[in-house]
Amino acid sequence: MSPSTPENALTELLALFQRAFKRGLRPHVRLLMARDPAMLERPWRPVCGRFDIARPGDPAPSESRPKGDVRLIEQDIHPSIFMARFSEAVQGKPLVIGDVEIPEHGMHSGWAVYRCADDWREWGSAWPCWAAWPMNQIPNRPHIGEPIEADGPFSAFADLDQLVQRVTAIGERDRRSIRYRSFYAVIWDYRGRIDRFFVNGTTLSVDVSPKNNSSLKLLVVAEALGEEPTSRVEQAPSTLELRMAHSIARAKAALRLDDEVLADAEAELQPSLAVGTTEPAPTEAMPAVVPTADDRVAFLRDPSCARSWLAISPS
Repeated sequence: MSPSTPENALTELLALFQRAFKRGLRPHVRLLMARDPAMLERPWRPVCGRFDIARPGDPAPSESRPKGDVRLIEQDIHPSIFMARFSEAVQGKPLVIGDVEIPEHGMHSGWAVYRCADDWREWGSAWPCWAAWPMNQIPNRPHIGEPIEADGPFSAFADLDQLVQRVTAIGERDRRSIRYRSFYAVIWDYRGRIDRFFVNGTTLSVDVSPKNNSSLKLLVVAEALGEEPTSRVEQAPSTLELRMAHSIARAKAALRLDDEVLADAEAELQPSLAVGTTEPAPTEAMPAVVPTADDRVAFLRDPSCARSWLAISPS
């Protein structure tokens, strides 16, 4: 799904906030502040900020607590207070988080809203989500290139950007990304997800959550060289297994609620079946799966280990 246009994205985002609050989700704010050692006055300025709209306890508090010239602020906010402060900020007024007032935050601009149906872990979510960000970055963002001391599993970080990736749990490794230098929102969608998408030779296995929900429908298609494509549609899905005579070359799955795709997954395991073409480059949405020597290939989605997967980055 392409991001919404800046003209209507902010209206869409505010409506998404309201619907999420009606479902019992709550705002959790994560703000990283720093003092630039190169500046004489050394005021505290925002590095980046993240608004999670999720169930209480999601996301878990950051294990890393920076020290010295960097400060991490985490706070749960009542939905009505969050809406008031967010609305003021996008109108150009200071953003207030706890006892911190931020005059320059970059939120007074056009916004983009993006539905993450297969790449939610790149946004630090354990479920499909909507992600939203402003067109402007934080002005006068601090820059710290020296190691930063912290309490937690990592006693130090190489620089400010590595710390940002860890405390915000993003999977984005391109440090030019706006996620490193802006405020953004992640609205978790608990209606359905693909937990496991696993291809092993001639067999495709798919697990979903929630299980046996009559409102959900799972669509699966698999292709193998020398065979007609095989497909399956399952209402109220739980675990689906599809077998073919030859090794699977391409597989796709989509979890739907009526006409809406809640989550999808895709694997390209061998050169494309289309004549005269080769295997496409990996997309941002789903890493390509490369076969091993014994043709046992797998792509596994396991939300329970999403945080440890991100921590390797480090996140």
